[in-house]
Amino acid sequence: MSEAVRPAGDQWIWEACRLFECHADAALACGQIVNRDDTILAGAGVFDSHGRLRYPDVGQRLGDPGPFALGLKPHSVAAVPTDFFIGDARFLKSALDAVPRPAPLDHLGVRLGQRALMAGRRVVFSPAITAIAENDLVDRSRDHLLPPERACDDGAPPHLSSVRFLEAQQLYLE
Repeated sequence: MSEAVRPAGDQWIWEACRLFECHADAALACGQIVNRDDTILAGAGVFDSHGRLRYPDVGQRLGDPGPFALGLKPHSVAAVPTDFFIGDARFLKSALDAVPRPAPLDHLGVRLGQRALMAGRRVVFSPAITAIAENDLVDRSRDHLLPPERACDDGAPPHLSSVRFLEAQQLYLE
């Protein structure tokens, strides 16, 4: 957890425990980061119909149901916000060992989401997992601008990393 955020209340940890207990394949759990005005600054990343990573909740008000009321219920996503997420310790150790050194923390949430998908693990979101940002700059320069083809820094050309990611996604869905 970043020093720029603090959890909102005590419910988030119990919700994370519930998600990991109910979904044995869960690797990461996340929610959203809001400012003091309850505007969402960072949240879960999802892929659009063109394979681009998007953050649909950013800029919405906390509690806004969004499309299909997904903002009000737990669901699977593709990436976590770098500044606030909960992870399975064994998964995090193996995923972080696979990240090339030295790697900046920027886009870590995307990289971890990609590693989870490649490992056949789930990334889950719940609106009950919420953190409050100490300022409005949290996560603005991190995950939101990273195209999916740059998410995997494994030395492969960008289009091959994207192809690998889509292949892993297809295997997971089968």
